Amino acid sequence: MRMKELSLRQDPDLRKELALLARGCDFVLPSRFKKRLRAFQQGQAQVRTEEPVTTALSESIPKFYFPQGRPQANLNIDSLISKIEKIFSQFPNERATIEDMGQVAKACECPLYWKVPLFNAAGGDRTGFVSVHKFVAMWRK
Repeated sequence: MRMKELSLRQDPDLRKELALLARGCDFVLPSRFKKRLRAFQQGQAQVRTEEPVTTALSESIPKFYFPQGRPQANLNIDSLISKIEKIFSQFPNERATIEDMGQVAKACECPLYWKVPLFNAAGGDRTGFVSVHKFVAMWRK
């Protein structure tokens, strides 16, 4: 009988309730405690084996932290420049205004809100338009 009491006290689920019951606290409901005590005594005969937690969720999360910087993607610059030249050929005199830079940003596989920074980086803020040659030179640089 003494062995059962020791193992009962070492159970992490019942340890807190036993301590509260010993102090005379009202927080432990006697009916709940009796149910758990019976379940514990029945569980003594059966040994519980816990299964390891699978890491399926952590495997589906892509890597987002790169201490030495994000690795360079394998971009084919020549094919990207041919897309850019194709887009610029649709504009008059192969010059794009700020309104046309949305199509150019999409051809560069950049977000749409990059159209103004791309326009300014290629020198469009000074002239009001960007030629295909200036843009390709800026893109290569």
